[in-house]
Amino acid sequence: TGDDIGTGVAVDTSFNAYITGSTTSTDFMQAPSAAGTTPLQATNGGGMDAFVARVQPPTNTACATASTACLLYFTYLGGSGNDAGTDIALDVNQGARITGYTNSANFPVISPISNANGGSLNGAQDAFVARIDTTSAASGYSSSYLGGAGNDAGTGIAIDPGSNVYVAGETASANFPTLTPVQGALSGPSDAFVSKIGPSVAFTMTAVAGASQIGVGNQVSFTYTIMNTGDAASSVIFTDFVPASGATFAGSSSNSCGQVIAGAVTCNLGFLNSQQSIAISVNFIPTGAGTLSNSAQVTAAGANGVVASASASVSVSDFGITISPTSATVPA
Repeated sequence: TGDDIGTGVAVDTSFNAYITGSTTSTDFMQAPSAAGTTPLQATNGGGMDAFVARVQPPTNTACATASTACLLYFTYLGGSGNDAGTDIALDVNQGARITGYTNSANFPVISPISNANGGSLNGAQDAFVARIDTTSAASGYSSSYLGGAGNDAGTGIAIDPGSNVYVAGETASANFPTLTPVQGALSGPSDAFVSKIGPSVAFTMTAVAGASQIGVGNQVSFTYTIMNTGDAASSVIFTDFVPASGATFAGSSSNSCGQVIAGAVTCNLGFLNSQQSIAISVNFIPTGAGTLSNSAQVTAAGANGVVASASASVSVSDFGITISPTSATVPA
């Protein structure tokens, strides 16, 4: 019943359309809850809000027909002021990346840009950058302010295979956040800007030994569960450090893992979406008694160094034989 304006559209390989823009409607049509796509923001935050919608083209599926399309996802995005999406792009897992502008002091902020004061409104109007996961429930959401003391607006957005986001727009802020800039200062009342924003890389990893105690010569497995708690990440590498002594490597559960090289087993996990988890078991055969420990780490593109590590241990027992008594006197 309000004013609804589409300003950006992107299309995935299945020809689903992803639309952003602005709306003053409080009754914008919602996607069916049965689709399993819980919106980031189910209601209008006030005034004019940005929005993200995902629309399936006319097909002969259960949702859409041969002559009608189907709304698969919809969310408002905004606070009590005026917010508008201007452009949209897609990552490799159908996550929508949106930019636009906002003058809302309570714009929904999730995982703000750490070195750009992205957690709060910095002027009368800031640009914003957001990721909306349109295919699952609240697993891949992030949003942040981007701007300085003047008026700023994002007008274009793109993403590369490494989940780096590129935002273009306009700024009137003399203190717009810069890093290794081509042009470090405002040259007029307003300038264009280009920002490259790396992914928020965050992982957790736990390790569990298959048994608390085992005998020499029997195989033991160390299982590592890796969870991506940040943005979708590419070039994820799992590295297991093989014990220098006391055990021999007996393979792993993943085809992505190689053999022992320089005391380590490397597994190229590739791309992991936000909130996606994967388990890898690494097997060893103990060769001596004592405590057998194993450790591993995870690295990913866009992160500086190790993003997660874990270890576990198992007690290894050996076998022996004794006789008691050692001798006996037998009467003739």
